[in-house]
Amino acid sequence: MEWDGRIIEWVENDRIVWEATSGQPKKMQMKALNWVKKEEDNTRYGLEVEYRPPYSILGKILDAIMLRRAIRRSINNSLEKLKAVVELEYPSENTI
Repeated sequence: MEWDGRIIEWVENDRIVWEATSGQPKKMQMKALNWVKKEEDNTRYGLEVEYRPPYSILGKILDAIMLRRAIRRSINNSLEKLKAVVELEYPSENTI
């Protein structure tokens, strides 16, 4: 799935919020909050995604059957890629 997004909020060392501006994610009014939180000697990262399935009742059915699962899988893949990049850039005994 290809899409574009724009950052609508940026708080340094705290959070970034973006919204989709094209593709299927725009049709679903998708927004995501990426946040970081310092915890002792580590940093915790979180990602929260918000969307509205299109097509009223049919969209809700599709969401329950497949959309939610596909979005979760896509997010997990992105997080695994991010983890690999961070661990390559900042190798240590502690991982994310």
